[in-house]
Amino acid sequence: MSFINKIIQEGSIIPSLLNEEAISPEQKELENFTVKIHSLGDIEIIPHHESSCNLIYSSGIHGNETAPIEICAQILNDILMQKIIPKNRTLFLFGNFKGMKEHKRFLDFNLNRLFNDAYKNYDGTYEALRAKELQESVNRFASVPYKKLIHLDLHTAIRSSFLKTFAISPIENDRKNSDMDSILSAMGLEAIVYTNQASTTFSDFGARLKNSIAFTVELGKVNPFGENDMTNFKDAKNTLINLILDKKLEKVSKLRKFEVYKEVIREHENLKFYLDEGLTNFTCVAKDQNIYYQNGEDFSFPEKLFVVFAHPTVKLGQRAGFLLKEV
Repeated sequence: MSFINKIIQEGSIIPSLLNEEAISPEQKELENFTVKIHSLGDIEIIPHHESSCNLIYSSGIHGNETAPIEICAQILNDILMQKIIPKNRTLFLFGNFKGMKEHKRFLDFNLNRLFNDAYKNYDGTYEALRAKELQESVNRFASVPYKKLIHLDLHTAIRSSFLKTFAISPIENDRKNSDMDSILSAMGLEAIVYTNQASTTFSDFGARLKNSIAFTVELGKVNPFGENDMTNFKDAKNTLINLILDKKLEKVSKLRKFEVYKEVIREHENLKFYLDEGLTNFTCVAKDQNIYYQNGEDFSFPEKLFVVFAHPTVKLGQRAGFLLKEV
């Protein structure tokens, strides 16, 4: 049985992802589009006419972030069954198969810190291999001429958040791009965070491509497969589908906007955050209030800030959190 028919028969690609199924490349011509299976987790949909833009939907870069995987799997299945007839060329990428199987964020190293060739520093790890493969998939997809490209790297957060849905915009994005607010607002997101320096995330890699914008999109909270309330993702899923269908997007939320004020790097083992609410994303800290301690020094700042992605136990030298300023 072909892999495409297997996905249709099972109603989802997820069982194959969890089994790390060995498959062969495959191509199927349908009436209005072509499906190309390049490898497990690398599936390209090509309409039989020129696209107005190219789309990359990546999910499962962290293996335990299951809702985006389920969303993309549902959309992909509807395309294969021709319930959705795509107008825009689309690449579906599913990231960390072993992490999905073991319900872990990652096995050896955080996959979302290994792009822009950073994987070369971690040779021999599973995530380094996947980062290399995913970069090659994107570069192949982007080698075909296109007008513009949109890369949405879909995630869910490992902790609670006062703003439950938000996007991280790499510094390479053009803030004046009219697609930015319309896409994120249509998805129902509450906020956008503008970064101020380059990174090694997958969305940063996507944003460096010609005529592209890319985002890390946080859609809510981590849950095991099958335990996500998919009604929470209705606007996000509809927007992903409408982009594929090349339909006009309708804004459903007003975005709060933040800039990175400071990136906190774990330089010492004794780093800790002073947050009464635990490590909840978008915790607000008053000006001159201590935010974190490191190597004998307390750190406070002369204006109100918001803390996101506070991870004081990351490896030394890695980012342990962002301090944000609302703009």
